[in-house]
Amino acid sequence: MRWLGDLIGEINYGGRVTDDLDRRCLMSNLRHYYDPSVLVDNYAFTVSGTYMSPPEGTHENYIDYIRSLPSTEGPDIFGMHENANITFQLQESSKVVNSIISIQPRVGTSAGGKSPDEIVAKLGATILESLPQPLTPEDTLPSGPSLGPTSQMDSLVVVLFQVMELATFVLTRTLELIDILLKFPKI
Repeated sequence: MRWLGDLIGEINYGGRVTDDLDRRCLMSNLRHYYDPSVLVDNYAFTVSGTYMSPPEGTHENYIDYIRSLPSTEGPDIFGMHENANITFQLQESSKVVNSIISIQPRVGTSAGGKSPDEIVAKLGATILESLPQPLTPEDTLPSGPSLGPTSQMDSLVVVLFQVMELATFVLTRTLELIDILLKFPKI
């Protein structure tokens, strides 16, 4: 099957991929999919097992399998870690905030209505009031011992701290962005 991957990678995509490093990346990805082991039923393309080679079946079986796939791809299908999704979401959030700021009109309304600046400020203040304060490790320590039978920290506590650290980062960054938005000079 390697010849099939080479054929598709070099002939079909080869003319479109001009950078040597991009071509190497493409060929590496294609080798993952054009491999004899993909012909085995339920071969997992990802570590999570979300994407796998469906067993032989009818047309309806394949359609059902395709419909069971998530509507958006996770980063693992591209060989990336889950944290790549967090970075992407932070960048997208920043783009949205910047877009909102850039298209916001700089004139007030007449006849006593609220200006767009006042509406955004009120919305930002409402969001700030509804968000909780970031957690600290002391807030989440279990009341009992957190060491397991081997005198090591319980794995669930480790996962709790990792998730808490991530949530605290996202929450802190959100609070900072809203605070900047509220302090943005009104024209």
